Amino acid sequence: MPSSNVIDHPVVSNQQWLDARKQLLARERELTHLHDQIARERRALPWQAIDKDYVFETPQGRRTLAQLFEGRRQLLVQHFMLGPGWEAGCPSCSFMADHVDGMNVHLAQRDVTYVAVSRAPLAEIERFRRRMGWQFNWVSSFGTDFNFDFQVSFTPDEKSRNEVVYNYAPGPFRSEELPGISVFIQDDAGRVLHTYSTYGRGVEAMMGAYVLMDLTPKGRDEDDLSFPMAWIRHHDRYEATTAPRKIWRKRRSVPGAPTSCSAGGLWSSSRSSTRSPAAGGCRSSGSPASPGGRQASPGSRLGRSAGSGSPVGTSGRPSPTGQRPSRRWPEATGGRRPTPSGRSAGATTAPSCSRSWTRRTRSSKRSRSPVRSARSRSHVARPSGCARADTGCRRGRER
Repeated sequence: MPSSNVIDHPVVSNQQWLDARKQLLARERELTHLHDQIARERRALPWQAIDKDYVFETPQGRRTLAQLFEGRRQLLVQHFMLGPGWEAGCPSCSFMADHVDGMNVHLAQRDVTYVAVSRAPLAEIERFRRRMGWQFNWVSSFGTDFNFDFQVSFTPDEKSRNEVVYNYAPGPFRSEELPGISVFIQDDAGRVLHTYSTYGRGVEAMMGAYVLMDLTPKGRDEDDLSFPMAWIRHHDRYEATTAPRKIWRKRRSVPGAPTSCSAGGLWSSSRSSTRSPAAGGCRSSGSPASPGGRQASPGSRLGRSAGSGSPVGTSGRPSPTGQRPSRRWPEATGGRRPTPSGRSAGATTAPSCSRSWTRRTRSSKRSRSPVRSARSRSHVARPSGCARADTGCRRGRER
């Protein structure tokens, strides 16, 4: 259902829009400079030494916190909400994790290693990771105090008292697990130091999709939900109707063109394909033939000339013009002898753009290279007098 702010939004002149946009741009610049200033203050925070020996279960065996750095100086930990016995991970944490695999190669270039940590046993983590198709490092802190020390997991006693400390403040119990991000650095002596942790809405730093939504007219569109992220699902649990669909444009018909022109094989000059277009091509006088034409078989739709009911060049019989067709080339070559210019050898020239099919003369010879290059197929001359010059005389459907 459309949002009311989209339906009732003001529409103004170009000058009014520019004035309003420049006012907002000034505010956006203030926010950018404030963001940069806060980032500098974040880097200036004092560091905290990690004295406890945390050991994690990984697919490669048991690893200490220092070993999770994998030779880099900085470690970014996502506290992923997946507790022991849970059937699946938290949808919001999964939404964050969906952004990771694409970013990981870039993080590594800036001396950052990413790892997700959950309290569930490793076997349960791996089962959910395989379902989601993720490739990033994900380890288990099961049996350690790591999650409790970083205030993202809570004990039964805290639950019974309905009081926990989360995001650096006391509050009511909400869940056994809560999200967070923690950052560590390793000094020259090999010590692991804790530099930063963020919780609550601070974890939106990993939600790049939200940043893009904030640029759109409807924004995040969460005002009418029971809680802000209620719409989020695991990426394999969204309804099929919400997935993007391929849209095919129907090829418009050309008066006087054979039916095979619009019903031919799928082909486009912008991509190579093993299927050729229906036949030679629409040309104005003297223009190069479109690549991909092929010899037609008797009785097929391709075997009829424009405006004629006679077969074109059946084997052993002359064509209506009295020309004896040459031997048919393999379909991979588009049915004609390839040449460096993309023209078929011995092709005759149509007197006008009448959609007449190109025929070969008896002087055609077998080529030493039966496969035409993708380059010759992709460079199709667009005749100025052609009724379909706007599409490049391409046949079949077009994405």
